[in-house]
Amino acid sequence: MGASNPYHKLPTTKAGALRDEKFSGGWFAVLSCSWGLSIILTCYVISWKEGYVPGPLGPIKNWPMISDCFVHPPASYLSRFGIIILAVCMWINAAVYFFWTGQNKNGGRQFADHVTAFLITIGCCGLATVGAVNEDENNTIHTTGAVTFFLSYYSFMTISLCRVLSMPQVHRLSRLFKIVSATIGWIAITAFVGWNIVYGKNLPVAEWTMTIMILTYELSFKWDYDGDVFIGAAEA
Repeated sequence: MGASNPYHKLPTTKAGALRDEKFSGGWFAVLSCSWGLSIILTCYVISWKEGYVPGPLGPIKNWPMISDCFVHPPASYLSRFGIIILAVCMWINAAVYFFWTGQNKNGGRQFADHVTAFLITIGCCGLATVGAVNEDENNTIHTTGAVTFFLSYYSFMTISLCRVLSMPQVHRLSRLFKIVSATIGWIAITAFVGWNIVYGKNLPVAEWTMTIMILTYELSFKWDYDGDVFIGAAEA
């Protein structure tokens, strides 16, 4: 994993020329967002067409929870593997973030970076649990995984946002996407919790908003990594 000052040609040695293969770390930011949206929306469309959940044109109050789209086959097969793969992609994206923040120009390694690494690891394990165990199989385990994911990721989001905003060279689109997604996401969390406390039921539109804002936050790292962080391998 490289940092700034991208290389174009690796040095040669007596053993021969070294061949480098690399791609921008921003690719994982795009992958996490696009993969997550694709899996969730595909599972929703399948469940809707099969008659398990209401359609998108009905009243907002009748929208299903995202997890409702993961219960019945064939959507349940897709979600089981798709959500676990999403968790892996998000963890890799966070690992790229950890190396990116460690660059000298970004202030070097800080205690907050270790905290975010811990939080995102716990959060991704929670997300993988959501994919592995649907609400009909064991709602307690499924809900525990979901709560762990949301709380861990939004804690990661808050700390990493403060970290990024302290870097003057960060791309304006990165700042914009992070601020907007974090703000709307926390509003959605507050609405979800408040609705549950007052009415004793979940608010699906808030969960959808929370999830989409997480994927939007993942996408925001594209502008941080492009041309600055690379993932690759070199071999003799």
